Amino acid sequence: MKKPLLCLVALVMWVPLGVFGVSQNIELDRMIVEIDGVGSPRGLEEELGFVRGAVFTEGELASAVESVRESGRYSKAVYRLEPGRNGRIDVVVRFVVDPGYRPGPEEEIRIDRIEITGNLKTKDSVILSEFLFEAGERVDLVTIEESVQAVFNRELFFEVDWGLYDEPGGMVMELRVREKWTLFPIIYVVGDDGRTQLSLGLIDLNFAGAGFMLMGNYVGTFYPDDASQHNFSAVYNHQKLGRSRLGLFATGGYLSDISSVSKDGDPVGQFESESGYFMGWISYSLTSNWKTSFLMKYRNDVLSGDYDLTADTAGFGGRIEFDQVNLYDIRRQGFGARADVSRIFSFSGGLGDYIEAGAQAEYFDVFHKDLFNIITRLRVDYSSAEILPYQTNRLVHLRGGSGREYYSPLVLAASTEIGIAPLRENWMFLELVGVADLSWGDAGTGFMYRIGPGFRITFPPLAGLSLNVDYVFTERGETELYFGMFRFIDAR
Repeated sequence: MKKPLLCLVALVMWVPLGVFGVSQNIELDRMIVEIDGVGSPRGLEEELGFVRGAVFTEGELASAVESVRESGRYSKAVYRLEPGRNGRIDVVVRFVVDPGYRPGPEEEIRIDRIEITGNLKTKDSVILSEFLFEAGERVDLVTIEESVQAVFNRELFFEVDWGLYDEPGGMVMELRVREKWTLFPIIYVVGDDGRTQLSLGLIDLNFAGAGFMLMGNYVGTFYPDDASQHNFSAVYNHQKLGRSRLGLFATGGYLSDISSVSKDGDPVGQFESESGYFMGWISYSLTSNWKTSFLMKYRNDVLSGDYDLTADTAGFGGRIEFDQVNLYDIRRQGFGARADVSRIFSFSGGLGDYIEAGAQAEYFDVFHKDLFNIITRLRVDYSSAEILPYQTNRLVHLRGGSGREYYSPLVLAASTEIGIAPLRENWMFLELVGVADLSWGDAGTGFMYRIGPGFRITFPPLAGLSLNVDYVFTERGETELYFGMFRFIDAR
């Protein structure tokens, strides 16, 4: 009875060894690539060259893994075979990135070549446009790290890392990136007793890998009395045109609006409007932190109701901006400020020429072991227009603020958000926050505010996607529920 038992044991041991032997065929179910460091698993899967259903020997697999390791800068590459589905095999390959050399704080080093890996979509030129130096120059550690931070600040990459390698032909800097998903739909609904708002759109923050944003969006607002308003818009934003210091922002669209003008909490008037508009900025980076911009805009308005007016306006202006805000994990850290002024010319309708001006300062910080964060923003806006719909609508300064249309020539506003992040994972980031939005205007409207709790859910692999919910109390003793996909107020 012992011999059959020994034969059975030998057979059981032989089967996996035969399946996983160097000369035996492997039918692939899944190729799983893991990286100890920063890189693109999908890119390495393509380099290995095996697809689902492929048949190969373990010797061919070992040769392919070693070839990829040698062609890249990996200190180690190992693989293991695991049972897959339907009798096939899963191959798990792990690459260990060689971190390379980093210069000391006072050391300058000549970088002869810059190589970028992991960017399957983003063009090399987009990434290199953020560098403060070019290949062939001598640089120090601070310049290298500021360049890498500028690349990360574009919010196109989930991870960014770098290393220096002394190779034949000179010193090579390898910048390793892992891209975010940048194309997704815009869908949200927000409502209260007075209205329901629906938004549908599509946005790509890295269109065709060229580093610019394109967005098309529809926002419809519907009221219980069957009235409605509609806004169709398109936005183009190119932070940097090639390696030049120029940037371009443009938006245009159609807007139909129903506004109930309020004072001291009571409606005092109503008007409807239909508008076609276009606005564009051409910016020029003076330094890595300072930027100046030139504004052009055109608008055609048809107002009815308490304000019966048809007006064509064109505006020209400028902006100066200071930006020292860096991306830290998925949050921001630092200080930024800007100021702008525009002259608006009216060609019809008796509106008259007027001036628009504004200034804003914002501060972001992450503290106490990266658990807490604070966002503070101060803002002032001014319009010299005598007709109320062309003054500053304070609704802009209050996220949500449904149905509260307060117009004023001069508006002061402050927004503060303090958050705690109990969940910080690679795939999801959860913050519990307290928000306070305050606004003051002259023209006898007094203070307005929104104060209350909320939460933020952000998905780091998806660029720009953030779900925000606030449940707040207002100066009128009412509550508002706000849901949106935009984290920061920016009434550009």
